[in-house]
Amino acid sequence: MGDFLDDDPEIARRILFYVVLIGFISVGIFFVSGWLRPVGLAMKRKTDVQSHQYVEARKTELSTFVETYDELDVDIAKYEDLGKDKIVLGLKAQKKSLKKKIRATLIKIPVSDRPAGMERFLR
Repeated sequence: MGDFLDDDPEIARRILFYVVLIGFISVGIFFVSGWLRPVGLAMKRKTDVQSHQYVEARKTELSTFVETYDELDVDIAKYEDLGKDKIVLGLKAQKKSLKKKIRATLIKIPVSDRPAGMERFLR
């Protein structure tokens, strides 16, 4: 069995060409992946920070809604004592609407990050 590379130098050149080509492609992939990894990590870090900021913003919004909701109880009691039924009906409608907003905001916050005592709005 003879050495086929000695018989046809064109085959030897083609094999060498493809080996070198595969080597360049491998090195290129290695460098590109090495360059993209830090970029990917920076994007992930930015996403995590934005996610944390999003949750904190929703918690702040929720706190404002709950405070307003609790203040409405005081206003309703005050106007009931004064006999102003139309105002009381308006305040109760506002309270109902606010409760829907609180529920919608609570759903946007992961369960593990929800403030304590918010279960009363999910019933």
